[in-house]
Amino acid sequence: MKFEKKNMMKHKIQNIDTISKILNYQGKLPYQNLQISLCDNLIDEKGAQDIASDLVKCVNIISLNLSLHTNNIGEKGVQKLGTTFEKCSNFKSLAINLFKNLISNKGLSDFGSTMIKFSNIKILSLDFSQNSIGEAGVLILASGLKICNKITTLTLNFKGINYQLSQLEWKVRFKVTKMKRLVVKKLIWC
Repeated sequence: MKFEKKNMMKHKIQNIDTISKILNYQGKLPYQNLQISLCDNLIDEKGAQDIASDLVKCVNIISLNLSLHTNNIGEKGVQKLGTTFEKCSNFKSLAINLFKNLISNKGLSDFGSTMIKFSNIKILSLDFSQNSIGEAGVLILASGLKICNKITTLTLNFKGINYQLSQLEWKVRFKVTKMKRLVVKKLIWC
């Protein structure tokens, strides 16, 4: 634990056994900036749902970096994460790494449809690379993003997904450039 500017506390979690203990601190978790790195831990849909259920109780968090790459979260797990983040109205910065997690178009579409309610997020970074995602899922996510009118910085990573690059990339760029306050955008395709 370390103190940052404006007395904001930061905590980094790397052990799946302690995550529920820390996040279930009666909803009064003192940390405002939280990093959770549970990569390559065989986390499945149920594990993602448990993490999501614990995160929704953390009302003080304004910045979350959630790295769950190389797990087995799947469609229901990513859907649950999306519905959790829409309930976390204090989030201003959100980074989610779901690289290589058995996520399909359905999962990404469900996640994208929850983006409408990401009301206060200003900085958003999403990594969905190396999943079974195609054009339909990416376009629904982009449609949800264009409604998020407070985002100033956006990073999307879609490396290694199934699509026809030039046409899809153009469609996504067109949708996200309509975001009102977007200053910085980084789209990673290959």
